[in-house]
Amino acid sequence: MANGASAVITAGLLLSTFETSFAQQSNPPQTEVRVAFGYTSKGKIERVVRLIPGSGSLKVAAVKGSRLEGNDKTGEQNMIQSGGGDVDELTATISWATPVAQPLKLATHKDGYSINGDGMWGYLMEKGSPGQSTRLQQDTWNQPDAPRLTVQTNADGTEGFSIAIDNLLKHGAMWLPEHDAYVTVVGKAPSFKKHLASLKGRRTVDVVRSAPDATLDEFKKRWADFGNPIDWDVSWQTRYMGTRGHLTVTAATHGSIYKYAVDRWANVRPDFASPHKFRLNFVLPDAQWKGQKIINGLPIIVTNLQKNNQQFEIEQYASTLGDVTEAVRGYVRSVMLTKVKVSGAAGAVSFGFAFNNEQQARKLTVVNNEVTDLSTGETLLALDAPGFTLANAQNGVVEKGQQVTFTITGNLAANETKAVVVKLPAPGTTAGKLATVKYDEERNKTIAYWEKWLNEGAQFTVPEPKVNELYRANLWHSLILPRHTINDRGQIHMDLPYANTAYGQKDADWPINQAVYVDYMVYGLRGYDQVATDEIKAMFQSQQQRDGRIGGFANWGVYS
Repeated sequence: MANGASAVITAGLLLSTFETSFAQQSNPPQTEVRVAFGYTSKGKIERVVRLIPGSGSLKVAAVKGSRLEGNDKTGEQNMIQSGGGDVDELTATISWATPVAQPLKLATHKDGYSINGDGMWGYLMEKGSPGQSTRLQQDTWNQPDAPRLTVQTNADGTEGFSIAIDNLLKHGAMWLPEHDAYVTVVGKAPSFKKHLASLKGRRTVDVVRSAPDATLDEFKKRWADFGNPIDWDVSWQTRYMGTRGHLTVTAATHGSIYKYAVDRWANVRPDFASPHKFRLNFVLPDAQWKGQKIINGLPIIVTNLQKNNQQFEIEQYASTLGDVTEAVRGYVRSVMLTKVKVSGAAGAVSFGFAFNNEQQARKLTVVNNEVTDLSTGETLLALDAPGFTLANAQNGVVEKGQQVTFTITGNLAANETKAVVVKLPAPGTTAGKLATVKYDEERNKTIAYWEKWLNEGAQFTVPEPKVNELYRANLWHSLILPRHTINDRGQIHMDLPYANTAYGQKDADWPINQAVYVDYMVYGLRGYDQVATDEIKAMFQSQQQRDGRIGGFANWGVYS
């Protein structure tokens, strides 16, 4: 954004379709605008410059050059070489029709932290950084036929900028450092030197260039730890199927439709679109939360709780059941594994698990610590608890599903560690199948699967271990997000939601976010070209509109 004003809009802004007739306005306003290049560039830069309407309500006439040398040329395309002490100027007379289109309105979003009736823009306008709300209010985003001037700076028109004339008239001058361009209203602007002196503060990009590299300690001082349910407890946290706050989503494979969301207390839920509905709660009343982490940047989640000086370490991950190569698309048979290790003070131990099938009028039965759907014979849950006593109880409610509660009791000797393993399979698992699932074997298989993905892409290592973990975790978070399905017409399909536990889950309603942040910044830069290509094809398949553009909630000009 230009220093001193807020009207610079990045190249790529779609031209307004509002072609207001100048003939309808007898004396359309006009002014002279000057664009000067070369004030700060240390060396010569050659540019092909065109001054053209950036909206249908504006006309450009009488472009002329000044302070030009023999190798500079003016015309429909102005070829100039500036910088290294040489400043070249182009001046144009512009005129425009007074805007008449109905102003656009902001989308509203009301929730528990709304300000002035809005939880997004209202909050930003009051809580934003100094000057931010003023600049946003001055911008002409909401006037579709507001006059804009576009300055193209290369031959094919793919580089340059656009300026809202209302803001230029208001401020008289705008300085665009990235383009080394000083744009002014002729006769109303100070010298470049005076304009620079009038600008206060520093741009974020300039601070970043001069500041030392950020550290994890500095980051933690600036930002609340929203993974900590004790330190971060705010009204707008996610509430989903009885959980509250941060959820970590995992799956057995890339694109699997069976995803598992783990909350900060080791409770497990399906993602929004999963065909498998359930609730699995770890029951340890009055426990103290001690932490949660992932192991070596992989989708293996460890939650630490404490009660009566006994430590409960809950490790969780998703693995496959059977041969993955036999699966059709994302319909991968999966199992969510939970291992609870109990250590610490000697004495009595008591904890448990509560499982809900979330299936209307479907009764459950328990045999040999396995929960089974009585009508289908499918195994829904299994527990291995050597050295403990297990007792189960079922509620009588079946209209909205049924709950089975396991109470696990025993004694812990000094310096002893005991463990319980819980197996939560996706649908289709028959009795006895889970008996062959060995926790450590599945853990090794899961590590090997995700390490293979990591090893196929670009490697990255820095001194901060947490940054390395984040780099590794970025990949599996991205790979777990999509759902590789067969649609109702029998065609290969891919859903790319904004998140697995937020917003709609069908198709690719946030294409710009996905294309830039994932397909370019994760897959593209790290060498997973085929994955990126497949996702972009899926976006075209579900999001392309009749005019050829890609539609969706993130279809904003500034993002494009």
